[in-house]
Amino acid sequence: MDVNKGIPRRKGRKPSGLTSLLWITAAVLLFYIWQSGSHATGSGTIQQQRASVVRVLAVSSDGTLSIGSGWAAGSTAGTESPNRRDSTNNPNGTNGTDSINSIDSTNSTGFLPAYGTSSIVTSEHVVRGAAEVYVQYVDEIIPVVKITSDEGIDAAVLELESPQPRLLPLKLRTGKHAEPAESVWSLGFPAVSDEVLGRMRSTPEEVTVTDGIISKSTADAQGRGMYQTTAAMNGGSSGGPLLDEKGRVIGINTFMALDGSQGIFGAVRSDELLPLLEKAGVRYEIASRQLLSPLWIDRLLSAAGGAALFGLWAWLRMFRRMRKAGLQLLDAHHR
Repeated sequence: MDVNKGIPRRKGRKPSGLTSLLWITAAVLLFYIWQSGSHATGSGTIQQQRASVVRVLAVSSDGTLSIGSGWAAGSTAGTESPNRRDSTNNPNGTNGTDSINSIDSTNSTGFLPAYGTSSIVTSEHVVRGAAEVYVQYVDEIIPVVKITSDEGIDAAVLELESPQPRLLPLKLRTGKHAEPAESVWSLGFPAVSDEVLGRMRSTPEEVTVTDGIISKSTADAQGRGMYQTTAAMNGGSSGGPLLDEKGRVIGINTFMALDGSQGIFGAVRSDELLPLLEKAGVRYEIASRQLLSPLWIDRLLSAAGGAALFGLWAWLRMFRRMRKAGLQLLDAHHR
């Protein structure tokens, strides 16, 4: 005799249609975000960052013109009177050796640091001793009205006469340093490229991009945080941004090894730049500290909208099936 006969068996609880719908919607949302994030890295992002690079023109008192570059990253709380030059000189500043030298300051690259795009970061040796400094972007020449510099880290912040909304700001990566073998890209306007092409233009299409890896993260004799990299730099690259695969600034291009050395280039780590940016009153953006950037907010809203449409379609389909099943039961009951 079966003792269990007549005793109702407890069946496993099946997920409701609404629960299944929520799980499907969450899966679609996460997949969309993952896809958006994967497309935001690599060469596509680096190509976009070329639009942030400008050329720096420094004129000495004797009329000598030094040509370099720069990139956009921030805005200042307020500009001061034109032709004012503020400088913080460190007696323990960078002094090159016979084998390690700053990249030729006659052609160097800088970058603009946060929203507003009125401040440019470059290497201090690019504008050292200059009586007048200008920034060239495409075909426009923009005067620099203020320079805040620190010879100790070989960096300078240039304040433009007016904000440039066409320049896209770059974000700084600080805190977690780049690891050896991590891929990086160097952007700038090397002089040799101008000589080969026979022209000097400052459009995003003319920005030279070189790639490489981080060889090591180290510090020089003055304790300045540095990256050694294989991303090629030439005269004109000083002050340009060294970017990671997400297009974040991890360093400022500074030097290259001479005397027959190959594949040895150097950049000052971006976290060394922060005190100078704060002194200059620049509102900059650090990517690693931002929970949700405007770009990610747009992605989340787009993903939520797509998931909502999918959920509505799935709910209507399920409702039609339930309604159809209900009509069939009602019809069978009447019979």
